[in-house]
Amino acid sequence: MFSAGNTVLVGLSGGADSMCLIHLLINCKEILGISVEAAHINHCIREGEADRDENFVRDFCENNNIPFHCLKVDVSSVAKTSGESIELCARRLRYEFFNSLGADVIATAHTASDRIETMLMNLSRGSSLNGLCSIPAVRSNIVRPLIDITRNEIEEYCEINSIDFVTDSTNLTDEYTRNKFRHNVVSQLSKINPSFEANALRCIKSLNSDNEFLEQSAKNYYAACLTADGYVDAEALSKLPFSMQKRVVIKYIENCCEADYEMRHIDHIVNNINCEFSVMLPGAIKFSCDGKKFYRDEPFDNKIIEPIKLNREENKTVICADKSLSIYFSNEIPASEKNIYVADAKKISDEFFVRSRAGGDVFHLGKRKCSKTLKKLFNELKIPSELRDSQFVLADEKGLIFVENIGVDSLRSIDSHTTEYLIIKAESDNNE
Repeated sequence: MFSAGNTVLVGLSGGADSMCLIHLLINCKEILGISVEAAHINHCIREGEADRDENFVRDFCENNNIPFHCLKVDVSSVAKTSGESIELCARRLRYEFFNSLGADVIATAHTASDRIETMLMNLSRGSSLNGLCSIPAVRSNIVRPLIDITRNEIEEYCEINSIDFVTDSTNLTDEYTRNKFRHNVVSQLSKINPSFEANALRCIKSLNSDNEFLEQSAKNYYAACLTADGYVDAEALSKLPFSMQKRVVIKYIENCCEADYEMRHIDHIVNNINCEFSVMLPGAIKFSCDGKKFYRDEPFDNKIIEPIKLNREENKTVICADKSLSIYFSNEIPASEKNIYVADAKKISDEFFVRSRAGGDVFHLGKRKCSKTLKKLFNELKIPSELRDSQFVLADEKGLIFVENIGVDSLRSIDSHTTEYLIIKAESDNNE
């Protein structure tokens, strides 16, 4: 979960779970080679109590020389405006705040008990295997060090180590869905079988092990079904096992957009993949199939760049709204100029495309020695959602060559052996 030199941001509510977590990390930070900071959100939901919690964690951090970050926001008001439930709105605001602080790792105090409650909640909704796998120990830069420890074990640890904590009064009521499961479902199952929590956790671990294998298989199938111009080959998809078809479709949708799809949408797509159809996902995001290819249709800004096939024999200028992309091959590097990018021509296929982003696009970052999906990279660079489909993308059958506002993929960059160059010039009415 951690690497030496990491700055670890702890989501610190002041409850037993988060106080246990920060106590552990403070005591282990020298061994792990990490620095620890804390972030707290005052949701303004519990009159007086929310301010008490904020003051409690602030005092703790000051007394322990822990850098402290706090956000005070009226979640109820924001939820009314956004149309979200208070729970979902609070979660969204929480992670937006955490991510804005720039830490290497975000540590949250989710426990084995949270994991079991989530599995049961997802089961009641008719979830797929992914949902039954519940809360992962690691997701991107978010880690959950207490994920295998029950709430009872944490409270015992706090008592033994004299760790003070506050109690959220809303946790004692059945007002929220999670509390209903915690107080009524888990408690009854534990009465039927005192080993329920241990058995449920073992079940979750087994499901995760199987799911990891299926996910890796789905990645391979996804790569095989994705065409060079960013569509899903419907015929290739239809030949896969049914469970793999659904996983491939989900990967494509998640890489294309942030739609809040439901399994009924996925079932409809898979069941009709050899036919002509369209499906509208929440947020007015449309996907279509013509019987041969499945693709994202009518993006929110209506400035999608239709795929244009190019080859080495022609120079080309592609225009989209107020922007243009000029492409040509040369044996010389042009003079340094703003908005000009250079790639190694010999690292590029004879045929390639100018297009918009597509599901599965992965960009390699040479200096950082890593790769990221365009979706994650756009999020990281804070490129507005409404502009993402109009960003110029250059790609061939091997993957990305160039992305507007990012540059040349490191696998296609020039080196000391480069003798032929692909010159890319991006211009817009906004260029200085």
